[in-house]
Amino acid sequence: MGLPTNSLSLNGTSGPLHAAITTSTPNVMTEFNTLVNMELDELKEWLTSESSLRAGWPKHDDSGETIGHGSGRHIVEILSKNPTRDLEKYDEDDIAHMRKVVSYCKRHLAQEEKAKQNPNSKSARSLKNWGHDPQKEEGSSE
Repeated sequence: MGLPTNSLSLNGTSGPLHAAITTSTPNVMTEFNTLVNMELDELKEWLTSESSLRAGWPKHDDSGETIGHGSGRHIVEILSKNPTRDLEKYDEDDIAHMRKVVSYCKRHLAQEEKAKQNPNSKSARSLKNWGHDPQKEEGSSE
């Protein structure tokens, strides 16, 4: 059984116009495993910090939690059930969230040089909620 390929677009549509930004599921999983460079315990600890709780946009559900913090909790779930990051062990829900993580991290890393320069910047703190520590070398999870 082949893994699905999804078309991603800026306006939520898919089709021939958006074919150039189609990303295969194996590529998304590989990019997720590269971009999420924080170890499970490191991310769990970060998510309990005051800095983590204050970084990002609030959810629209009156929970008081930010979108990024919720994403970090979802990443913890993904990493907890698949600590070896075996590509065969991700389910559809995991892959859907991994797409969001990859998209968010790539977009913000391209726009926000400040995240690498200042570990206390809002950008850096927000990226950490999404599992990416901009102070680490690319691809490093140590």
